[in-house]
Amino acid sequence: MTGIANAVCVDDTPQAVKQRCREEGIHYSLLSEGLKFGTILVCRTAEDAAHVLRVYGDLAHKRLKGDHC
Repeated sequence: MTGIANAVCVDDTPQAVKQRCREEGIHYSLLSEGLKFGTILVCRTAEDAAHVLRVYGDLAHKRLKGDHC
């Protein structure tokens, strides 16, 4: 499966993710509640997506095609 450009699934609420991104200086173009759980975050750059993965550790993963977070 291939990744969706700069998309990350985070096991946290959209409000908490938005606040954490603001605190960490992470830029995103879309933040949406996941279909099953958590938050789908589309970062502006690959560096921002990598930053989210580092910040959230095991609570985040790269969103793949067909992946319904």
